[in-house]
Amino acid sequence: QSLKKIYERDYEGCAVVLKPNIDKTIFFPSGEERPMHPKRLFYYARPGTPRNGFELAAAALRRLKLQYGDGIDIVCAGAGWNPAEYGLHNIVRSIGMLPYAATGDLYRSCHAGFVMMMTKHPSYLPFELMACGATVVTNFNQANTWLLKDGENCLLSPPTATCLAATLSYALDHYEELAPLRQRASEQILTEASDWDSSFSEVATFMFKPPMSARQKKSVFNTLLATGRS
Repeated sequence: QSLKKIYERDYEGCAVVLKPNIDKTIFFPSGEERPMHPKRLFYYARPGTPRNGFELAAAALRRLKLQYGDGIDIVCAGAGWNPAEYGLHNIVRSIGMLPYAATGDLYRSCHAGFVMMMTKHPSYLPFELMACGATVVTNFNQANTWLLKDGENCLLSPPTATCLAATLSYALDHYEELAPLRQRASEQILTEASDWDSSFSEVATFMFKPPMSARQKKSVFNTLLATGRS
């Protein structure tokens, strides 16, 4: 949505939103209770992708592991990398790339899911984590507040290592109290974002019958004025 607004406002273009959705045969809440020790945190870790703020997240996770020790299990997926090369040996477990169908099982085993996104679009991970019933923790990003609402369906944090660590700690320590938040988040995604056919249909309609952009309308208007046909 934010990219659409920028394109239309700043460049007088015409766009359609591809509404993100999830596959609800893979992403759905679990009826089983998670073990309370250790608390399991999932982190979407991609060191080679700057928009995911890896260095900042790593600094927060070091603080978190120092606080909880064996009381926390930090599981990373999303790319193949060696934690020792980034100063995270014995702090996180990196399981690399997972088959798509296996990601839902992982998310359902976690108390919280940690995702960073620094650009003007949300990651798919919050959608999937919410659907699976994990508490989503992510950095505050004004462009993504149309989806990510602090205290309603996720926990947002200022993008500093100290604040991120504190927010993650809160998510773990108040896991049971945050049950209503997780339920709202899961219901929102499963109700509003689980129909890819509808989402693609809107895009297809736009592509086959695109409306005129503001620039095109202005051009037509100026042409009519020039020809005296206004």
